[in-house]
Amino acid sequence: MDVSLVLTHDCNLGCSYCYTGAKFRKRMPRETADKALDLAFAHGPEAVQLSYFGGEPTLELPLLLEVATEAKRRAEAQGTKLVQTVTTNGTLLDADAIQRLYALDFYVALSIDGVRAAHEVNRPQMGGGSSFDAVERCLRLLVAAGQPFETISVVTPKSAPFLGRASSTCSRPGCPACRSTPATRPRGTTRRSRPGNRASSARQTRWPAGCAPGGR
Repeated sequence: MDVSLVLTHDCNLGCSYCYTGAKFRKRMPRETADKALDLAFAHGPEAVQLSYFGGEPTLELPLLLEVATEAKRRAEAQGTKLVQTVTTNGTLLDADAIQRLYALDFYVALSIDGVRAAHEVNRPQMGGGSSFDAVERCLRLLVAAGQPFETISVVTPKSAPFLGRASSTCSRPGCPACRSTPATRPRGTTRRSRPGNRASSARQTRWPAGCAPGGR
């Protein structure tokens, strides 16, 4: 059983390719999270994967930790294998928060677009300003923690020229897994079918020569 929990629609970054549209402060009630756990653990499944998203889920870090703690309790009581993942921009995580996540056996996916030039093209703070230093600090804290995690880099036409340097930046500090994905419309979909996805606009799919997905 795989269950995704969107803890908040709010975010502290204003990424150009975000597909969730305009951000607003709407927090998942704890009661809703508990119902999601009821669904996930109904009928004693062998394995459960809980994925925590946003917005930026660490804006609701206390809620995230509460729900994850309850999920771990239920899994241990039922003998269920539990995998918990969180996808985060990392700007709000310090060493203590990272240790608390790992104490709950989290797998962390950190969004960072590589070198400063590539990252700042598309991932500014909400309202402007650089987010790179805060994200890079989180990357180093994750490496220092010595637990499995991965980085996720979204590649756009503006950041594509930095792709090689971006990959080496993410892997050089000791990151065990680095993943890059193009910000392009999935095959078979239309702009109208994905409202609010600025990354799927025609101007975003004009890639530099030799950099387009699939070699186009």
